[in-house]
Amino acid sequence: MPPRLLLWRVRIGDPIGEGEPHTVRQEEAEVPKVRVVLSCVAILMLVMSSPASSHSSVVNDPVGDLATQTPAVPAFYDIVKAKVHATGDESDIHDWIVFSMTVAEPIPQLSSTTFLALNWLLDTNEDGVLDYNVLVRWCTRTPALTTHPRCQEGPAHWEATVNDFSTRPLPFFTTFTVEGDTITLRLRPDALAGTREFAWFAASRNIAAQSGPAVDVGPDVGFMLFRR
Repeated sequence: MPPRLLLWRVRIGDPIGEGEPHTVRQEEAEVPKVRVVLSCVAILMLVMSSPASSHSSVVNDPVGDLATQTPAVPAFYDIVKAKVHATGDESDIHDWIVFSMTVAEPIPQLSSTTFLALNWLLDTNEDGVLDYNVLVRWCTRTPALTTHPRCQEGPAHWEATVNDFSTRPLPFFTTFTVEGDTITLRLRPDALAGTREFAWFAASRNIAAQSGPAVDVGPDVGFMLFRR
């Protein structure tokens, strides 16, 4: 069993682990900022025990707080808003958990050498360990060029997956859209083992988690709580 990522979040310069209708309006892209941030189990337990509005959890992140890199990171990596909400109810066939993110500028047509990952990292059981990375990414994996080692094989494309840090292989989903500055992924609850609540934060990446830190996270410190 592969090791699971501890939820010690360190802020934006530090590494963090990295997804059914599929409509890509722009062209396809990905991004989860491994945030092992300084808010360990104590802060996590406080978040999990705090009141939260049922069915919706939202973070608004400051514009312009991208990690400093050379060359400069484009604004479409800059998280402006991230949200998790539920639709339907337990008996409704339209029961979904919806992950959405808005970035600071519309995502353009991306090149095959570009890697973009938009991630929602989840701890489902208050143990201070990341359990899932829900993500939408733009990546390439061909004999000549690989921008992420776990990208599906093929030329540059968008894909969505849920990385369960305790199992392999990755499942892939087509229930996502990339439209301008907004990325949305809908999942059935069983994609997350039916969990009813979790602590989470969002992250964007321009390289694989194994290679370096995320470029933006939201919130900047701590976690959000989702309950359905």
